[in-house]
Amino acid sequence: MHNPLLSRLFSLALFAFLPISLVSAHTDLCGLKQKRAGNVTKADFSQTLRSFKRVFASYSEREGRELEFFSDWNEDWAQAFARRWETDQVIVYGGIARINGSTVDSFALILCHELGHLYAGEPFSDSHNRMAVEGQADWWATMECWEKIIPELPLREGSTTERGFVASLIVASFFAENRNLPAPRIETPDQTIVNVINRTHPEPQCRLDTFVAGLRQESRPLCWFTAAAE
Repeated sequence: MHNPLLSRLFSLALFAFLPISLVSAHTDLCGLKQKRAGNVTKADFSQTLRSFKRVFASYSEREGRELEFFSDWNEDWAQAFARRWETDQVIVYGGIARINGSTVDSFALILCHELGHLYAGEPFSDSHNRMAVEGQADWWATMECWEKIIPELPLREGSTTERGFVASLIVASFFAENRNLPAPRIETPDQTIVNVINRTHPEPQCRLDTFVAGLRQESRPLCWFTAAAE
């Protein structure tokens, strides 16, 4: 690995394999209420949320709705989730930004995933509220959201794709550690081929594959998606 930025960020990723709970639409992964050291400051947290509001407000406005972010930096639950009520809402607790090894980029990828539940489209887990399934939210996070938000984040080194790979590794490793599974790797994609769309949480390796597919502008991985089932 000759890129100095990637070397530094992969070093951070090695310390990121700690339990985390990400609560998305219709999901409960048992949040952790512990104080942890992270690389995201309160100022980073607030600035990143403001940037997301500014960049993605138009997505809800297209349908005559409003996008709102509700956050509490002081709350130690390591959680974020999306819901569609009277407004399109993303709820974020500060604990998710204080996990060891987290970065502003990995925090932003989590927010992109949550927006994916709201704006990524079909397949839906909730057809009434049009909430995208986990895999679709992951794919949209890197296929569409990442390129739009990356210029707004404070880090200025590294390409959009390089930073996306590192953030994806950090987030997917959180998922794996939550389930006591080995950390996923970019070079070992999930070989599963499903016959029916997985409308719950794909395996962590499959989720990493989905992030990577979005970054590369490729089709949704067959480890969770099949067009024949739509």
